[in-house]
Amino acid sequence: MSSLKATNIKPSVVDRLGAIVGAKHVITDETHRKLMSVDLSYTPGEIAEIVIEPADSDELGACIAVAYDANMPVVPRGGGMSCTKGY
Repeated sequence: MSSLKATNIKPSVVDRLGAIVGAKHVITDETHRKLMSVDLSYTPGEIAEIVIEPADSDELGACIAVAYDANMPVVPRGGGMSCTKGY
């Protein structure tokens, strides 16, 4: 996990997510967030404030609960291969 400077997420939320998925699976650095915010369609959009990488559905559910408590939107990401724009 890198510096929180790149995001507006409260440190307490980052800590809670890190306790669930492990600190190395909570991404706050701008480069990785930008990479995870696009797919092969290259359609411009918003940059994620934070990226989590849960290992299973239990971790995912716990992270969603943290996001809900913090009033944070959650946007799931698939494989990043939408080069056909959803055909």
